[in-house]
Amino acid sequence: SNGEKKAEIYYSHLKYDRKILPRYYLLGFFRYERNKLSGYNYRLALSFGGGGTLIKTNNVDFTTELAFGFNNENNTTRVEVNLNNSSSIWKETINASFISSLFTGKLSYKISDTSKIVHQETVFLNTEDFEDFRINSVSSLYSSINSMLALKASIQIVYQNLPVEGYKNTDMFFLSSLVIKI
Repeated sequence: SNGEKKAEIYYSHLKYDRKILPRYYLLGFFRYERNKLSGYNYRLALSFGGGGTLIKTNNVDFTTELAFGFNNENNTTRVEVNLNNSSSIWKETINASFISSLFTGKLSYKISDTSKIVHQETVFLNTEDFEDFRINSVSSLYSSINSMLALKASIQIVYQNLPVEGYKNTDMFFLSSLVIKI
């Protein structure tokens, strides 16, 4: 890379599922993302919805989720806010916020008692501008360390239909993660 940054993304996702029927659940999640190389100082999301397991066998699970939420984004092309004027900060925060929806489909295949392959497709839609959508495709390999911890290696492709001006609309990431199950 000759000293030039090619990738730097910070991402955190906290999700809670509450089973209401054997195959159906309610969900809530909070997400934070920072990806300056895609033009975002930050993205925040707080969403609520539901999901269900459509197929469940010994080795295969197929689930879908639908959620609606509140999003706030700050991109690198926005003008700096006057920090001495709290009404200006509030106005900029509201102007950068929107209501969104997301739909997810996830297919899991159990390889063994300690490993599985997962492919997930997620569509994020800005309900205030239907041309503003993102599609995230993630393929992962999980390997359990114990009942609460797993290692995860993934490839993720993110397509954004309306990227921040001056930035490309498709990113690809190779990720390694520690998954904590509570």
